[in-house]
Amino acid sequence: MSSTTTTIKVDGMTCDGCSSTLQRALAAVDGVSKAEVTREPGQATVTYDSVKVHPARLDAVVEDAGFEVVR
Repeated sequence: MSSTTTTIKVDGMTCDGCSSTLQRALAAVDGVSKAEVTREPGQATVTYDSVKVHPARLDAVVEDAGFEVVR
């Protein structure tokens, strides 16, 4: 396993429910071993197997959950 950790800046989370929803969505991705999401600051720190998961997939999960990835 090739473990990588990345932090994604996220906009649009307005409550703790939002961060919980996103954390569950990211944790459900095959190859993600850990996902921690905080509303303040709006970010997701994700540890994943870089052989199984491409960073673009993580961005897509954030957007599919209804939030915006901030670059």
